[in-house]
Amino acid sequence: QSFFCLLVLMVAGFAAWRAKSYSLRRSVILGIAIGTTLPFRSVLVFFPPVLAFFDWLRLRGRAVRPAWKPLAAVALLPYLFAIPWIAMNWVVHHRFIALENGESNASVVAGALGLVRKVEWNWQSLLDGSVDSGSNGEVLAWAVREVLHHPVRYAWSYWLRLRYVILLHPVLFLLAGLGFWINRARREVQAVGLLAAYYLAIYCFMAVSPDYFESLWPLLAVLGASCLVGLVQW
Repeated sequence: QSFFCLLVLMVAGFAAWRAKSYSLRRSVILGIAIGTTLPFRSVLVFFPPVLAFFDWLRLRGRAVRPAWKPLAAVALLPYLFAIPWIAMNWVVHHRFIALENGESNASVVAGALGLVRKVEWNWQSLLDGSVDSGSNGEVLAWAVREVLHHPVRYAWSYWLRLRYVILLHPVLFLLAGLGFWINRARREVQAVGLLAAYYLAIYCFMAVSPDYFESLWPLLAVLGASCLVGLVQW
Protein backbone atom coordinates (compact mmCIF):
# COMPACT_ATOMS: atom_id res chain seq x y z
CA GLN A 1 0.00 0.00 0.00
CA SER A 2 2.72 2.47 0.96
CA PHE A 3 4.79 1.86 -2.16
CA PHE A 4 1.74 2.10 -4.43
CA CYS A 5 0.83 5.35 -2.67
CA LEU A 6 4.26 6.73 -3.59
CA LEU A 7 3.72 5.70 -7.21
CA VAL A 8 0.35 7.48 -7.33
CA LEU A 9 1.88 10.61 -5.81
CA MET A 10 4.63 10.41 -8.43
CA VAL A 11 1.99 10.33 -11.17
CA ALA A 12 0.22 13.31 -9.57
CA GLY A 13 3.46 15.27 -9.42
CA PHE A 14 4.37 14.60 -13.05
CA ALA A 15 0.78 15.30 -14.13
CA ALA A 16 0.93 18.72 -12.44
CA TRP A 17 4.38 19.36 -13.93
CA ARG A 18 3.19 18.44 -17.43
CA ALA A 19 0.08 20.59 -17.10
CA LYS A 20 2.29 23.68 -16.98
CA SER A 21 3.95 22.85 -20.31
CA TYR A 22 2.21 20.66 -22.85
CA SER A 23 5.27 19.08 -24.46
CA LEU A 24 6.25 15.70 -25.86
CA ARG A 25 9.12 15.26 -23.38
CA ARG A 26 6.93 15.85 -20.36
CA SER A 27 4.19 13.68 -21.83
CA VAL A 28 6.63 10.79 -22.28
CA ILE A 29 7.83 11.11 -18.67
CA LEU A 30 4.24 11.17 -17.41
CA GLY A 31 3.39 8.14 -19.55
CA ILE A 32 6.32 6.24 -18.04
CA ALA A 33 5.21 7.24 -14.53
CA ILE A 34 1.69 5.93 -15.14
CA GLY A 35 3.06 2.76 -16.70
CA THR A 36 5.12 1.93 -13.59
CA THR A 37 1.91 1.65 -11.55
CA LEU A 38 0.31 -1.02 -13.76
CA PRO A 39 2.46 -3.99 -12.66
CA PHE A 40 1.41 -3.28 -9.05
CA ARG A 41 -2.28 -2.43 -9.45
CA SER A 42 -4.58 -1.80 -12.38
CA VAL A 43 -6.45 1.15 -10.88
CA LEU A 44 -4.88 3.66 -13.32
CA VAL A 45 -5.34 1.45 -16.36
CA PHE A 46 -8.03 3.74 -17.86
CA PHE A 47 -6.47 7.01 -16.71
CA PRO A 48 -4.21 7.54 -19.80
CA PRO A 49 -7.09 7.87 -22.33
CA VAL A 50 -9.13 9.89 -19.81
CA LEU A 51 -6.24 12.34 -19.37
CA ALA A 52 -5.60 12.52 -23.12
CA PHE A 53 -9.28 13.23 -23.76
CA PHE A 54 -9.30 15.93 -21.06
CA ASP A 55 -6.23 17.56 -22.67
CA TRP A 56 -7.85 17.40 -26.09
CA LEU A 57 -10.99 19.12 -24.79
CA ARG A 58 -8.97 21.77 -22.94
CA LEU A 59 -6.81 22.66 -25.93
CA ARG A 60 -9.65 22.44 -28.42
CA GLY A 61 -11.71 24.79 -26.23
CA ARG A 62 -8.95 27.39 -26.52
CA ALA A 63 -8.94 27.18 -30.30
CA VAL A 64 -5.53 25.49 -30.20
CA ARG A 65 -4.93 22.51 -32.46
CA PRO A 66 -3.78 19.71 -30.11
CA ALA A 67 -0.49 18.10 -31.09
CA TRP A 68 -1.07 14.38 -31.52
CA LYS A 69 2.35 13.19 -30.30
CA PRO A 70 1.95 14.34 -26.65
CA LEU A 71 -1.59 12.93 -26.61
CA ALA A 72 -0.39 9.60 -28.00
CA ALA A 73 2.52 9.45 -25.53
CA VAL A 74 0.15 9.80 -22.58
CA ALA A 75 -2.60 7.59 -23.99
CA LEU A 76 -0.47 4.67 -25.25
CA LEU A 77 2.98 4.60 -23.66
CA PRO A 78 1.83 3.32 -20.21
CA TYR A 79 0.50 0.09 -21.72
CA LEU A 80 3.97 -0.96 -22.86
CA PHE A 81 4.70 -1.74 -19.20
CA ALA A 82 2.01 -4.44 -19.25
CA ILE A 83 3.70 -6.39 -22.05
CA PRO A 84 6.26 -8.23 -19.83
CA TRP A 85 3.46 -9.18 -17.42
CA ILE A 86 1.28 -10.50 -20.25
CA ALA A 87 4.19 -12.46 -21.72
CA MET A 88 5.07 -13.99 -18.36
CA ASN A 89 1.48 -15.10 -17.74
CA TRP A 90 1.27 -16.55 -21.22
CA VAL A 91 4.35 -18.68 -20.53
CA VAL A 92 3.25 -19.73 -17.04
CA HIS A 93 -0.54 -20.08 -17.44
CA HIS A 94 -0.81 -20.44 -21.24
CA ARG A 95 -3.57 -17.85 -21.42
CA PHE A 96 -3.99 -14.11 -21.86
CA ILE A 97 -3.93 -12.26 -18.52
CA ALA A 98 -3.67 -8.52 -19.03
CA LEU A 99 -3.75 -7.35 -15.41
CA GLU A 100 -4.95 -9.09 -12.25
CA ASN A 101 -5.54 -12.82 -12.29
CA GLY A 102 -8.91 -12.83 -10.54
CA GLU A 103 -7.83 -10.85 -7.46
CA SER A 104 -10.62 -8.30 -7.95
CA ASN A 105 -13.38 -10.82 -8.72
CA ALA A 106 -14.82 -10.69 -5.20
CA SER A 107 -15.31 -6.92 -5.42
CA VAL A 108 -16.62 -7.09 -8.99
CA VAL A 109 -19.23 -9.72 -8.11
CA ALA A 110 -20.36 -7.91 -4.96
CA GLY A 111 -20.57 -4.61 -6.82
CA ALA A 112 -22.64 -6.09 -9.63
CA LEU A 113 -25.11 -7.36 -7.02
CA GLY A 114 -25.45 -3.90 -5.51
CA LEU A 115 -23.38 -4.43 -2.37
CA VAL A 116 -21.41 -1.51 -0.94
CA ARG A 117 -18.64 -3.32 0.94
CA LYS A 118 -16.36 -6.01 -0.42
CA VAL A 119 -17.40 -9.46 0.83
CA GLU A 120 -14.90 -11.24 3.05
CA TRP A 121 -16.53 -14.65 2.81
CA ASN A 122 -16.98 -17.14 -0.03
CA TRP A 123 -17.92 -14.82 -2.91
CA GLN A 124 -18.24 -17.74 -5.33
CA SER A 125 -21.57 -18.61 -3.67
CA LEU A 126 -23.00 -15.35 -5.05
CA LEU A 127 -22.51 -16.46 -8.65
CA ASP A 128 -24.89 -18.35 -10.86
CA GLY A 129 -24.14 -22.07 -10.70
CA SER A 130 -23.34 -22.15 -14.41
CA VAL A 131 -20.52 -19.61 -14.09
CA ASP A 132 -16.96 -20.86 -13.74
CA SER A 133 -15.54 -18.79 -10.88
CA GLY A 134 -12.02 -19.66 -12.03
CA SER A 135 -12.51 -17.95 -15.38
CA ASN A 136 -12.03 -14.19 -15.22
CA GLY A 137 -13.83 -13.75 -18.53
CA GLU A 138 -16.93 -15.63 -17.37
CA VAL A 139 -17.04 -13.75 -14.06
CA LEU A 140 -16.76 -10.38 -15.78
CA ALA A 141 -19.39 -11.32 -18.39
CA TRP A 142 -21.75 -12.43 -15.61
CA ALA A 143 -21.18 -9.13 -13.77
CA VAL A 144 -21.95 -7.10 -16.91
CA ARG A 145 -25.16 -9.04 -17.48
CA GLU A 146 -26.17 -8.53 -13.85
CA VAL A 147 -25.63 -4.76 -14.12
CA LEU A 148 -27.59 -4.55 -17.39
CA HIS A 149 -30.47 -6.51 -15.87
CA HIS A 150 -30.63 -4.28 -12.78
CA PRO A 151 -29.31 -0.84 -13.82
CA VAL A 152 -31.28 1.13 -11.21
CA ARG A 153 -30.04 -1.07 -8.37
CA TYR A 154 -26.49 -0.75 -9.62
CA ALA A 155 -26.72 3.04 -10.02
CA TRP A 156 -28.07 3.36 -6.48
CA SER A 157 -25.32 1.13 -5.08
CA TYR A 158 -22.73 3.24 -6.92
CA TRP A 159 -24.04 6.32 -5.15
CA LEU A 160 -23.99 4.48 -1.81
CA ARG A 161 -20.36 3.53 -2.37
CA LEU A 162 -19.44 7.13 -3.17
CA ARG A 163 -21.23 8.24 -0.03
CA TYR A 164 -19.49 5.57 2.05
CA VAL A 165 -16.04 6.67 0.87
CA ILE A 166 -16.76 10.38 1.36
CA LEU A 167 -17.94 9.73 4.91
CA LEU A 168 -14.63 8.01 5.71
CA HIS A 169 -12.98 11.46 5.69
CA PRO A 170 -15.66 14.12 5.10
CA VAL A 171 -13.51 17.07 6.24
CA LEU A 172 -10.74 16.04 3.86
CA PHE A 173 -13.19 15.84 0.96
CA LEU A 174 -14.62 19.24 1.91
CA LEU A 175 -11.19 20.89 1.99
CA ALA A 176 -10.15 19.19 -1.26
CA GLY A 177 -13.30 20.39 -3.00
CA LEU A 178 -12.81 23.91 -1.66
CA GLY A 179 -9.16 23.93 -2.72
CA PHE A 180 -10.03 22.73 -6.20
CA TRP A 181 -12.74 25.37 -6.57
CA ILE A 182 -10.52 28.24 -5.41
CA ASN A 183 -7.69 27.17 -7.76
CA ARG A 184 -9.83 25.75 -10.57
CA ALA A 185 -8.14 27.98 -13.15
CA ARG A 186 -4.69 26.52 -12.40
CA ARG A 187 -3.86 23.73 -14.82
CA GLU A 188 -1.75 21.77 -12.32
CA VAL A 189 -4.67 21.74 -9.86
CA GLN A 190 -6.97 20.57 -12.65
CA ALA A 191 -4.59 17.67 -13.37
CA VAL A 192 -4.40 16.54 -9.73
CA GLY A 193 -8.15 16.99 -9.33
CA LEU A 194 -8.78 14.84 -12.41
CA LEU A 195 -6.54 12.08 -11.03
CA ALA A 196 -8.30 12.16 -7.63
CA ALA A 197 -11.77 12.15 -9.22
CA TYR A 198 -10.81 9.27 -11.52
CA TYR A 199 -9.34 7.25 -8.63
CA LEU A 200 -12.55 7.63 -6.61
CA ALA A 201 -14.88 6.99 -9.53
CA ILE A 202 -13.12 3.89 -10.89
CA TYR A 203 -13.06 2.06 -7.56
CA CYS A 204 -16.74 2.75 -6.88
CA PHE A 205 -17.72 0.69 -9.92
CA MET A 206 -17.20 -2.32 -7.66
CA ALA A 207 -17.70 -3.06 -3.98
CA VAL A 208 -15.19 -1.17 -1.89
CA SER A 209 -12.94 -1.58 1.12
CA PRO A 210 -11.36 1.28 3.11
CA ASP A 211 -7.83 0.15 2.25
CA TYR A 212 -8.56 0.71 -1.46
CA PHE A 213 -8.38 4.45 -0.90
CA GLU A 214 -5.16 4.83 1.05
CA SER A 215 -3.55 6.31 -2.05
CA LEU A 216 -6.43 8.77 -2.50
CA TRP A 217 -6.05 10.56 0.83
CA PRO A 218 -2.67 12.19 -0.01
CA LEU A 219 -4.13 13.51 -3.29
CA LEU A 220 -7.04 15.06 -1.42
CA ALA A 221 -4.63 16.48 1.16
CA VAL A 222 -2.67 18.21 -1.61
CA LEU A 223 -5.87 19.70 -3.03
CA GLY A 224 -6.97 20.75 0.45
CA ALA A 225 -3.65 22.42 1.12
CA SER A 226 -4.04 24.42 -2.09
CA CYS A 227 -6.76 26.39 -0.28
CA LEU A 228 -3.96 28.32 1.45
CA VAL A 229 -2.28 29.16 -1.85
CA GLY A 230 -5.52 30.37 -3.37
CA LEU A 231 -6.49 32.45 -0.36
CA VAL A 232 -3.05 34.09 -0.12
CA GLN A 233 -3.15 35.02 -3.79
CA TRP A 234 -6.68 36.35 -3.40
